[in-house]
Amino acid sequence: EWRSVDLFGRGFAHEQRGKFVEAERDYKESIEQLESIRHDVHGDQPDKELFTKVNAAVYERLVALLFARGDITGALEYIERSRLGALEEFLILGRSTDNRGSTAVEQLR
Repeated sequence: EWRSVDLFGRGFAHEQRGKFVEAERDYKESIEQLESIRHDVHGDQPDKELFTKVNAAVYERLVALLFARGDITGALEYIERSRLGALEEFLILGRSTDNRGSTAVEQLR
């Protein structure tokens, strides 16, 4: 997870310096890292919420950058990937619980 955070920070720094190609590369690599460990995130609710916030921030920065560079197709692809990831976190990982402690998947049954 820390590798992804490092890549996000590097991407942001590149973006601030106008190095958009490098920023895009680092953001995309950060997303690949986050997506590869999504199933392995453990910890209590604050840990999981932090993972989700970091994940969302990377997608938001990349989408904004792609839109600014005129890559509408690329931006829409990452919007969809973000939405699918959020849905996966909600359903498969059962990150959302009701006040009885049941997971989202259990609530759908």
